[in-house]
Amino acid sequence: VPQVATHPSETTDAEVRAAAAELRSRLMARTSLHEFARQSWPLVEGGRQFVDNWHIGAICEHLEATIDGEIQNLIIGQPPRCMKSTLLAVMFPAWAWIEHPELQFLYTSYAQNLSMRDSVKCRRLMESAWFQNRWGNRFAPVGDSNTKLRFDNDKTGYRISTSVDGMNTGEGGDFLC
Repeated sequence: VPQVATHPSETTDAEVRAAAAELRSRLMARTSLHEFARQSWPLVEGGRQFVDNWHIGAICEHLEATIDGEIQNLIIGQPPRCMKSTLLAVMFPAWAWIEHPELQFLYTSYAQNLSMRDSVKCRRLMESAWFQNRWGNRFAPVGDSNTKLRFDNDKTGYRISTSVDGMNTGEGGDFLC
């Protein structure tokens, strides 16, 4: 939250407006995966422009419904480079852990390098100053389980990445992606 003077007479209208805008932004990102995706995009994709489209909103809405238990099984089919991996494997677990850090995710890809790429991006997003300043008090990483393929939090949540030829027999999760 932007710093506001400690004495009300020292607070300017601009500071109050900035603090209110930051609180509104935090609330919107916490309650909407679509808004979280918009706000976190620069952290995940650097200088690439975020190009919003109806399909991004639809995917976000359906993923939110899985958290709420309204959808039990979800298949997302769309062409490459349309943001499905970034939304599903990078942004979704980070967003979900804001309110439900106990959730467990198992991600499998046909190629280990893709699965690892998304895992690293997800972990970096959660380690970012942007995320930590907003929601860093909700959970903490577990130090002895913080690798490119698996990271756990102190609320029993985890994110595991593997590939079709991986060795994760016996692993599971609340979300199998």
